[in-house]
Amino acid sequence: MQDYITFYSGSRSVTQSAIDLSKVGDLASKIDSFADALIEGIQDATDGATIKSNLQTIQGNTQYFDYGGTSFIDMRDLYDFADRVSQDSSMTTAIATAAADVKTAITDAVVENGTNGSTMANAKGLSIWLPDGVFFNNFIQRYGQLGLAGNTTWDEFLAALWGVKMRIELTWGEIPYDLDAHLWDVNNNHLYYPYSPTWGGTSPISGAWLDRDDMSSYGPENIRIEYFNQSGTYDSYLYAVYNYSNTQSSATVTVKVFLEGNTVPHEVYTKAGFDGSVHWWKVFEIDPETEAITDINTYQSSSPRSLGERGMPEKKALN
Repeated sequence: MQDYITFYSGSRSVTQSAIDLSKVGDLASKIDSFADALIEGIQDATDGATIKSNLQTIQGNTQYFDYGGTSFIDMRDLYDFADRVSQDSSMTTAIATAAADVKTAITDAVVENGTNGSTMANAKGLSIWLPDGVFFNNFIQRYGQLGLAGNTTWDEFLAALWGVKMRIELTWGEIPYDLDAHLWDVNNNHLYYPYSPTWGGTSPISGAWLDRDDMSSYGPENIRIEYFNQSGTYDSYLYAVYNYSNTQSSATVTVKVFLEGNTVPHEVYTKAGFDGSVHWWKVFEIDPETEAITDINTYQSSSPRSLGERGMPEKKALN
């Protein structure tokens, strides 16, 4: 290991560690207890908002890793995170104790750890998925399939940390290669692909965001709603899916609705592909006052609501 660290001395910041795998089970148990304590703290009626805000700040300051100049900002050092949490005065005693237990378990599991360069100063040997809100919403579906997510409440903690009032997740198969999520609010403001970070846009609906525009099959495309605007021309929000690639397919298209920080969907809608002539799947409406969801589940060739002067811009022209 030291030969590896020495080889990159002065040329690249690196880290490498050797792990005693017989200790990983105990570490997972400590992570589970840590996540439970964090969730309880976030949900505390008195101090939860402060704890949640401070945890989000700590997440952003925790040691992350990169390769060849590409930052993997969703992968963070677990010891550094637990250490920063344990030192934050807003955390509960239960959180601080659980954080200390995680640090001890990491120390027991890491046989040797080496670092080189100032950017790796807080790398202590083990990383964990600790994303920001955008990464969480884009990749929680895939992360939820991993063993750690299934055997601990770490993913539930992340949901409590980044969960919004409603998250709408669109996934599909290899074909059509490009489906798009669309949301209209009560004032007919229209959130869709030009307003995603993919194209550098800013959401026209206050309190709602489209995390990305996936143009290469599968998804997910997520719309996050932090709050609903209640006064406008229409009585409801409308969610629909558009077959941008205009490709016929029998592959199942799935829309899941998650409430607050829940990782179990509140509603699931499926459609057996598109036939190439009907481009729109009008899925459901949302009452902005009660937040109740009304199923629609109809298909049509024209836009569910007027697109106005914006029309449907070509994606290649958005650059």
